[in-house]
Amino acid sequence: MPLVSIQTDGVHPGAQLVDQARTSLVRSGIVVLRRAVDRSALSSAHRTIVESLCSLDADAAKRQGVRVGDGRYMVTLDLNPPFDKPELFASAPLLAVARATLGVDAIINSFAVVIAFPGAKAQRPHVDHRMLFPGDEAASMSAPPYALTAIIPLLDLDESTGSTEVWPHGPNMPTPDLWTSNPSGSTVLPLALGDVGLIDYRVCHGGTPNPGLVPRPILYIVYSRPWFRDADNFSEIPPPRVSPQHLANVPAEYRCLFATAAAGHLA
Repeated sequence: MPLVSIQTDGVHPGAQLVDQARTSLVRSGIVVLRRAVDRSALSSAHRTIVESLCSLDADAAKRQGVRVGDGRYMVTLDLNPPFDKPELFASAPLLAVARATLGVDAIINSFAVVIAFPGAKAQRPHVDHRMLFPGDEAASMSAPPYALTAIIPLLDLDESTGSTEVWPHGPNMPTPDLWTSNPSGSTVLPLALGDVGLIDYRVCHGGTPNPGLVPRPILYIVYSRPWFRDADNFSEIPPPRVSPQHLANVPAEYRCLFATAAAGHLA
């Protein structure tokens, strides 16, 4: 199934393109939004990540977050500058597609960075959460999307940095018994700074190796329907931490995205 890529240039893509993106997420579980996030905001986030996290050794990185593969760590981000910018988590194209797919009351369920350090090996193919209905794979996979992961690189991704490999839904979609093997039919997301790879939470994926000399930090923002709680990923890593002070710095129109985290329901 071909990868659907939509040029947004940082503005609302319009009803027709939003519907095209939503349809792609329902059918294949994947869409790429080009130039969907402000590049200057991403560059500021990159500088902060490099200064605070990318200089850590493996032991220090593990103390800050959780190891999610060889040479790869995930760290929950506090809603402090520069990560409190709506340009990062509520850009017009990203929010339009998330709300069209999940509903206007969609929330941010997770706000983290994953850093693949130089020499990191490939992750195993995996999904980020257990089946919605354990024991009933058909029902779990046929349900409408309930969570989406926005994969937002903080630098241009190419052969020297590696990227994220994804397995679209469809006739050859990997099923749970294949997620730990080597399924076929994958594609590596071609993402430049400002692009977003948006994937359904049930899409099998994995980080590729980092053969280069610099760390590869990628923002992972999970949008979900308000009733969904991630029961798998917050046992070792903290959930999003949003204090009243954090929330006060967010423009009023976007505070609803963090309502659940601010209420402590993810703790």
